[in-house]
Amino acid sequence: MTDKEKVQKFFKSFKWYELTTFIVSLIVVVVLSICFRSSWLTIILSISGIIYVFLLAKRYKISMVFGIIQSVLYIIQSALYKNWGEFAINIIIVFPLILISLISWEKQNSNVQVESKSMSKKEILIAIIIDLLISIMFYFILRKFNTNYLIFATLSVFSTTLANYLMLRKSVFMFLMFTVTNILMLLIWLMPIFEGISANFETIPMLAQLIVYALSNLFGIINWKKNKTSVQNNSEHNVKNNN
Repeated sequence: MTDKEKVQKFFKSFKWYELTTFIVSLIVVVVLSICFRSSWLTIILSISGIIYVFLLAKRYKISMVFGIIQSVLYIIQSALYKNWGEFAINIIIVFPLILISLISWEKQNSNVQVESKSMSKKEILIAIIIDLLISIMFYFILRKFNTNYLIFATLSVFSTTLANYLMLRKSVFMFLMFTVTNILMLLIWLMPIFEGISANFETIPMLAQLIVYALSNLFGIINWKKNKTSVQNNSEHNVKNNN
């Protein structure tokens, strides 16, 4: 397959509404960045984040590269705004899990897309229990550092950790947890503006980015669910043929 054919195949994998949402999202971020005079860090963070979630929704392995870029930039942004809860979550949990996912997904096979997998109820239960323990530990750590919106920050630890673990395990349920995480992140970044503590609208493109994440999660559920069904049907077909 030539490079031209690969590019054509890549774009054909997107539905018209997915491409439309992607293009409109980028335009909105750029326009908001100009209107609110956002920093280059905020602009690049928002754009890389949008690319990350759209490629992840389509099961592309390359999405993990943009995930790493987005995570690093978000860590820097959180530190600049002294949002220590988000800073700690991303530097200790999110970044390492995305890095492990990148390595794990690349080892799977030579395909550019990854196949969705199923997790046992036992594994999910163990993951939730461990996540709860991690979240409780983070609660006391974040409280010691006088973290703003402590409850939201702690809930974000739980949802973010579980979402990224589910991503590592290639489970479609990661998109449900990512949606919860997006809502919590939206609250954490909006609360200072709502409470009149801060009138800095420089981060508005990030808020638009989080709304785009919610749409991408919906696309992700649809695409990964279809893939899971297709894989199961193929497996059943192969079993019947072998018998």
